[in-house]
Amino acid sequence: MPTLKNGLLIDPKVHQRVFPGLEKGPLNSVNALVIHQTGAPTAQHTFNSYQKSSYGAHFLIDKSGKVYQTASLEKKAYHVGKIKSKCYENNNCKKAELQTVTSILFAQGKRYSTRISNLHSHEKAKPYPD
Repeated sequence: MPTLKNGLLIDPKVHQRVFPGLEKGPLNSVNALVIHQTGAPTAQHTFNSYQKSSYGAHFLIDKSGKVYQTASLEKKAYHVGKIKSKCYENNNCKKAELQTVTSILFAQGKRYSTRISNLHSHEKAKPYPD
């Protein structure tokens, strides 16, 4: 049976390869499980990117099925950067939501990075799942 010690999952099937640069402050609650596929050809390519980036996942499963823990479960990890609007990306926003999202995205006089930051804040404030 796996155990948890200082945010690390202790189990013979989980290999520790922690990258402190991925860890972003205390994780007080879990609202979702994010599963995504990298575009990297190998786990090592992903590890190389983790050394240079502040974005990454708590776990990585390589093509052979080997499981690596790359961040403490007591810390947040920013998996994909700023949150985007799911309904906008999928082209299925309800009218009111589309008006809000487009007013943020296309705000006159605001820099792109500010607009994306504002969209991130808007989406982050929503209750899960969207």
